Amino acid sequence: MKTARELILEHLSASGYDGLYLAGECACLVDDLAPCESMNLDGCTAGYRVDCTDPRCEVCEGGYAGWHVQAEMPSSR
Repeated sequence: MKTARELILEHLSASGYDGLYLAGECACLVDDLAPCESMNLDGCTAGYRVDCTDPRCEVCEGGYAGWHVQAEMPSSR
């Protein structure tokens, strides 16, 4: 039997998503899914990683990390 985490990872990978995000709060990538161990199953949304070059980016959740996750696939793909 698969765990919920395994099912989520399987779906994200099979659908081409890079990770999850909760708008204005946090984001995580498939390789490090829910590192704070507090995935919000009702609020997290699948999304795509976008490299970010602006250290003042208002989208980068939890502080500037050089990337964020968003709903729209970046045009550079």
